Amino acid sequence: MEWTRWTRARGESTMSLASTASDERSCGMAMARMGVLLATACLMQRCATLAGADPARVVVPAPPEIAPDKALTLVGQGLRTAIVIGDAQPPYQFPYWGGHAILRQFLEYITRQPVPIIKASDAETERNALPHGVRLWVGDQPRVREVLGKQLDALDDDGFIIRAVGSDVYIAGKHDWGTHFAAYDLLERFAGCRWYAPGPRFWEPAKDGVVGLFHIVPTAPTVRIPADTSIVEEPSYRMRWMRLVPRHEFRMRLRDKFHHNLSTLIPPEPFGKERPAFFPEIQGKRYIPPAGREYDFQPCTTNPAVVEHVASSIIAHFDKHPQDGSFSIGMNDSGRYCECAKCQAAAPATLTDKEHRIAYAFFAFYNQVAERVAARHPTKRLGCLAYAVLSELPAGVIKLHPLIVPYLTRDSAQLFDQREIAEFREKVTRWHSLAARMGIYEYVYGTGFVIPRIYNRYLLKNIAERYGVGVDGFYAEDYPNWGLDGPKYWLIARMLWNCKLDPEELKRDYFTKLFGPVADTMRAYFEFLEETWCTQTLESPRSNYRWMFDPKQLAIFSPAVCDRAWAMLEEAERAAQGYIAATDGEKRAYCQQVARRVDYFKTTFALTRALSQAYAARQAEPGTRAAEPPGLQGAYDRVMALQIEEFGPLSPIEYSELVRRYVR
Repeated sequence: MEWTRWTRARGESTMSLASTASDERSCGMAMARMGVLLATACLMQRCATLAGADPARVVVPAPPEIAPDKALTLVGQGLRTAIVIGDAQPPYQFPYWGGHAILRQFLEYITRQPVPIIKASDAETERNALPHGVRLWVGDQPRVREVLGKQLDALDDDGFIIRAVGSDVYIAGKHDWGTHFAAYDLLERFAGCRWYAPGPRFWEPAKDGVVGLFHIVPTAPTVRIPADTSIVEEPSYRMRWMRLVPRHEFRMRLRDKFHHNLSTLIPPEPFGKERPAFFPEIQGKRYIPPAGREYDFQPCTTNPAVVEHVASSIIAHFDKHPQDGSFSIGMNDSGRYCECAKCQAAAPATLTDKEHRIAYAFFAFYNQVAERVAARHPTKRLGCLAYAVLSELPAGVIKLHPLIVPYLTRDSAQLFDQREIAEFREKVTRWHSLAARMGIYEYVYGTGFVIPRIYNRYLLKNIAERYGVGVDGFYAEDYPNWGLDGPKYWLIARMLWNCKLDPEELKRDYFTKLFGPVADTMRAYFEFLEETWCTQTLESPRSNYRWMFDPKQLAIFSPAVCDRAWAMLEEAERAAQGYIAATDGEKRAYCQQVARRVDYFKTTFALTRALSQAYAARQAEPGTRAAEPPGLQGAYDRVMALQIEEFGPLSPIEYSELVRRYVR
């Protein structure tokens, strides 16, 4: 499908940073407005249920219609189709196991027709022996280069092209991963497929059972594309990464390396004995971190030997791995900075704040390293963290070398707080003035929360506006809780690939396809969860990680709030069962899937509701441990079983560690 563009009014400030939070300061008024909307949605759904579930309201997801006279049929009964790969291309290349394999897997599942994969050298022979109706030339190979070569070379590294020329279709990325993105793009546009969340064991290539609970893969007799198809795609954000989401379906790629890495370049063993001057001087002595805490130091950044060692190590890495575009020079995760006389004298006398002087010395060190690396590898990138003390570098005191790409740690989840809005704006603007290019490091948890943590209104707006300063790198600590946060991670991924998309259209796509006849109620449910987070009034001294692993978070979702959300889930559940009873065949099977999805979210939220009741009971009797609510253990066990069933063992390991803090 062609995603609707998100157009903004001309003259709108580019530095809004989700400042619409200021328009919703009144929690009572906002919740009242939300209550009216929710009541209306539920009333409409209830009226439909009481009047009898109308089968006509059930629209099973299907491929988009394309007029036959303007279409090229890729796969269909009686049509001989082949996927053609290069002679040198192996069938599977983990983790990029082949765009050709993705296409065959799903095209065969959709149409129930065979789609063989053949080598390019066999393509002409096969055509002469038994003509193919269509050949899908997939991946970088000589024939693809003949047709697309110059355009492929001009693409961003993650870009791809899909082009039909007669009965030949060329599907290729500039690199292997782009071909994967192209395969999923074709299936989404022309076969009506969606991957809104992981499937079982999503981090491994699935050979069977290709459809998970939150996947839409319609079956159809044919898959068609427009005969004049010519698609060229490049991402809005060059760097897009959330670690625990489906990599290929969500178009993720870790392009900038910037995490804590100096302890890898300067290992305490053996450097602690061989080169002790590389380590920080603290209270007059060189500090060598003990075994088990190898990360707990920052190097002496004014030591010329440290500069030469780090630079030469990076140059050697790029010489050996020319395909790598980035190398991390990220600070260690430690507050042990060097106090030697040279490090203390590195900053200008005009900088009197201790943290400012430390940050200046560090980035002056980075600049020296970058200058040496650029002499040999001028197009590479050196990523680092603008984190902790280093994030306090003042504007105007230094300009970072163009090779250096800092990632500033920020959290859009807190933009309901006016103080956070001001701090967010100041830091992003300041770092934009310091660096030629920068990225944002968000915290989109997930794990650490037993309540929904949804703030799409802030985060998606920031992504759409590139945080107001042209940011093109995005990294997030995620550890998702799919059962509480619903569409959040899919929406992030979509907007990172194309920041001009309309979030409202994306939400409509998500709710309509996943929930069909109960879409309005489920959308109202998730909007209520978001409104609850974004109108909270709890005070906290923290910015990033606010309320993470803190039982106080349950005060945001009080028993009364949970009861309102629960009523919507029950309404959606009743309606879905009504539609199951009123339909048959394909529509009934779809409604059964809808009911399973509602049950997944209801089962997950049941644990939140039980924990909220437990927390409220304890607050009512301070200093005592209230009895565990009768349904708490059962709710916990059901969530564990359901997450294992739907997503494999990754999610419940994280989730169980979290819940144990409240339940055990």
